[in-house]
This record gives sequence, structure tokens and C-alpha cells, in this order.
Amino acid sequence: MDENRFNCDSFRTLLQSHPLYKKERINGEFAEIPLGLENFGFPFLCICQAEQQTHLLKFEEETLRKMEIHAANNNRLLVSKRVRYAFYEINGLKGQKFTEKVYGECQNCKRKRAVFLIEFFTELHEENYYFYAKKIGQDPPFSINVDGFAKKILNPENLDLYKKALMNLSSNFGIGAFAYFRRIVENEILHLLTEVAEINTPESMELKKLLERHESEHALSQLIDEIFKYLPDSLKGLGHNPFRLLYGTLSVGIHQLSEDECFEKATSLKFVLEFVLKKIYEEKTEVSKVRDHIKNLS
Repeated sequence: MDENRFNCDSFRTLLQSHPLYKKERINGEFAEIPLGLENFGFPFLCICQAEQQTHLLKFEEETLRKMEIHAANNNRLLVSKRVRYAFYEINGLKGQKFTEKVYGECQNCKRKRAVFLIEFFTELHEENYYFYAKKIGQDPPFSINVDGFAKKILNPENLDLYKKALMNLSSNFGIGAFAYFRRIVENEILHLLTEVAEINTPESMELKKLLERHESEHALSQLIDEIFKYLPDSLKGLGHNPFRLLYGTLSVGIHQLSEDECFEKATSLKFVLEFVLKKIYEEKTEVSKVRDHIKNLS
């Protein structure tokens, strides 16, 4: 794709899923600034129906007039039946920024309920200037969608921490994301082991015995090592003890790590934690039900 053209996919991602202040590169040397891109389609949550619908980008009349005047002055206006573009040479905007208010009109209910305040700016990258955009305001506000298995297993307090961890991760705040994920592990690891012991498997009794012994000995590290051989096969899918991987993060000196190192560890911690939550959820629901029916047929 010509890097000097408007990147539809990047701008669509920005509107649909980026949190505030997370920038997205949208153009190269000559920019078709999206303030002139009317009727641009993107999926977004319709608050009337509480589900995603196609929205079209809309502008205030003042914005459209400003766009047309600027483009006409530069003799670079392109008008079609559905789309209007304003062309700007990036050399005239080096180091500058401007903000535009735009709307998303749901194509189902026909209401302009989504509102975005978008800042466009240029940045120098590898000796070239490029156009970027980021949301600095949004209504309805940005929110993190949490998978159902996390909602079913985490208690309300830790579910809130989980959402904060995902929010920090989506905004590239590595230290914050890593700190929240570690708190979840610290709070939940015994509860997760207990959940595994409740799964209907031949090893469940052995798991429960180990947990009962822990109540008097309080040797969590030893418990985690001993419990691995009694885990369901689905939880051994990593080839490593997932609980040992999670528990090991509690000993990491977070203040000794850089922001980038914390981001990498937070990303890995997220995937391991979600693997454990998902497999526990599956074992306790779908797999357990199937095993019960197999018993009835055997």
C-alpha cells in the first residue's frame, strides 16, 4: 500500500478499539486528512441496542466549510457524491497539530450518539515526517471488554483489577499493567487451585488433599510444585506448570525493570493468566458436562 495515502484500516482501528491518547499512524508525505472523510464506515457499539453496528463518520457543517475553504485555497479539492477529501502537504504542518470533533452515526438506529475528539499531528520518524492521530475524548467512553470466562471465575474486586490491567496494557503502560496482573495473581492463585480441585477428574481427590495440607503448612511454593502432576491435561498444554509461571512473577522486582521490560512481562503474564482462566472455565462447564454424559452412555 502507498504509505502516502490515507490508511483506512489504521483509522478504523483508532475509532473502534484504541483507548484515549494511543496514537495511530495514518499517512505519509502527502495526507488525506480524515477530517474531510465523510461517510467513512467503521464498527462501533450502538448504545441504543447494546451491540456493535456499522457507523458512518459525520462532521459539523463548520468543519466541512473549513475543509472546503482550505482545500479550495490550495486548489486541491476532490469532491465526489459520497466522499470529500481535503489534501494537505505535510511540509506545511511539520510540528503542528489540530483537533477535530467528529460523530459516528449508527446505520441501524440512525442516531449520531458516538462522539470523538481527535487530535491530528505530525512526528519525525527515521528522518521523515508522518501524520498521526489519537483520540483525546470519546462518548460513550472507552471501555475494556472482558471475556466471559474471566467474569465467571474472578471475584468482583479482581475483575476490576483485571480491567485496569487490560486498560494499562492497551495504552502501553507496562509498569501499571504488570503491577495489576501481579496483584491478581497474588489474590487469586489459591482460589484458582481450589477451582481446579473442584473439576470432576480422577485426580480431584489428590488435589483436595494437597490443599487441605496447605491450610496447616502454608507452603504455597511447595503446593504449586506438587499439584502439577494432578492437573487436567488441558492445563498442562503449555508444557510447563502454568501456576509456577504465574507464581514466579511475584518475586520479580518490578522497580528494577524498565517500562518496556514491564510491558513485555505484562503481555506474557496476561496470556498465561487467560490460558489458566479459560481452561478452568472450560473444564468446569463444557468438558465436565461431556464427561457426565459419557458416564451415562458407558
